Amino acid sequence: MTNQEAWREEFKAAFREFANGKLDEKWLDDVCRTIYSCSLGQNPRYMANLMNAITMFEVPAPPKARRGPRCRAYRRSKKCGRGD
Repeated sequence: MTNQEAWREEFKAAFREFANGKLDEKWLDDVCRTIYSCSLGQNPRYMANLMNAITMFEVPAPPKARRGPRCRAYRRSKKCGRGD
């Protein structure tokens, strides 16, 4: 087994422990492939712990544009070029 294979197996085993074994293996393979190139020389268990912490956060949705009465009035005005 190469060093890369050993690192990946150790990373996957540690990550499975954090998730109580409930992981999509394809997703885990993709994460492992991606994180390996960024973590050369790092302990695979440390990286699995870090990834576990990161995946607990939800990415917030971008704020929605406000469409109030002022926007509608502006769109109807000549300034917008769409006047009635």
